[in-house]
Amino acid sequence: MTARKPIRSPIKDIATAAGINKALIYYHFKNKKDIVDSLFQHTIEEMFAMQGNAEEKIRDAGGLTIRKREGIISRIAVFRK
Repeated sequence: MTARKPIRSPIKDIATAAGINKALIYYHFKNKKDIVDSLFQHTIEEMFAMQGNAEEKIRDAGGLTIRKREGIISRIAVFRK
């Protein structure tokens, strides 16, 4: 699986790399697209959590301009589409 893109990898290879049975993957996901969508969603949620932590630190350090904040949010929003 390491040499291929996840969407092109067979479910069996994904399961093997994860150290689980492929039936377990099918129990939680409908198909490979569902797996990839879930991974993107998780990544975006992590990014927003990091952004929240960063905002607290920036606020403590003197603030973040609205323009910079909007730029960050617009870049993150691209991943939500």
